[in-house]
Amino acid sequence: MTSDTTHNRLAGYAFLIKQHGLSALPNWHTSAVSLTGALRSTTENGQTKSIYPQSYWPGDGTGNHLEFALKYDGVNLGLLSALFDMTPADEIANWISSKPTGKYARRIWFLYEFLTERTLPLPDLTKGNYIELLEPDLYYTTAPGQRMQRHRVFNNLLGGKISAPSSGAPKNSPPWRRSTCGKVAKKSWIVIHRNLSDEL
Repeated sequence: MTSDTTHNRLAGYAFLIKQHGLSALPNWHTSAVSLTGALRSTTENGQTKSIYPQSYWPGDGTGNHLEFALKYDGVNLGLLSALFDMTPADEIANWISSKPTGKYARRIWFLYEFLTERTLPLPDLTKGNYIELLEPDLYYTTAPGQRMQRHRVFNNLLGGKISAPSSGAPKNSPPWRRSTCGKVAKKSWIVIHRNLSDEL
């Protein structure tokens, strides 16, 4: 990828990992936003790096970068679990409240409560079409999925938090990523906070 990296800003998972000080293996797809140039991507050893034009910059908020991550980096259940553990619940709830019927806001809402087993201070949705949590053309999913009335989402993950490793991996990601994307992988491929790294 030929670009002046000094003018690139991390986005999505890469932004959040840096912001929260996570010591983590990179997601299979990492993103940055450039002040100049068009979209360009390179793939090497199963890792794809994409640089997006300035118009893609999502803003500085955690919720904005979570949405960007789901759109462009893929659904990484392990990384999401680690990031949710480090993000104040009120921050997530306030962002969701700003766009309560948005499909990515609803997906993040469901995933937060599913992975953390904590309920956000938000009322149940009472209107709007149901959406699939994962897009079947991009992910390995179950059909038709469990109807989650609170978020108006069909949970089409393959199993629960422990038994759904491949659901969180895009079909075009490397096979070893597909086997380590669920919460079962949280310890092995994400999650080591800097202050614990010397103990492991």
